This record gives sequence, structure tokens and C-alpha cells, in this order.
Amino acid sequence: MNYVFVKDSEGYVFKKLVSEVSADEKIISEKEYMKTSGLAYYEKKFAHKDAIQNEPVKVKTAQLCVNPCI
Repeated sequence: MNYVFVKDSEGYVFKKLVSEVSADEKIISEKEYMKTSGLAYYEKKFAHKDAIQNEPVKVKTAQLCVNPCI
């Protein structure tokens, strides 16, 4: 199954099978699909690629009251 990215006459983008592409749709690149659909922005905003590898995690410990907390 070969999928391609297409743009229709109204500017909407889709991922379709090669056999499903109609004459009025234009085949576009994956990069253009990502940009037009907003997926590139979503990945950039929420992918968290800037996280430091093997960063130690600070564990919050609860302080216990020796005397009853009133």
C-alpha cells in the first residue's frame, strides 16, 4: 500500500492511497503536508525534544509531623 499526500482544489491536505487520488488533486511532499496541516507546528511545540537525556529527577518527599499537627 503506497500512500501519498495530496492537496485538493480548496487547499485541504490528506493522506491517501495512490489508487484513490482523483484528477483535481495535486500530489505534494510530506514536508508541505506537515506545514499546511499544522502537524509541524504541533511537533515543534509539544515534542519536548529539548529535554536533557538522563536528567536526574528530583523526588518530593513528604515531611512527617512528629507531634500531631493541629
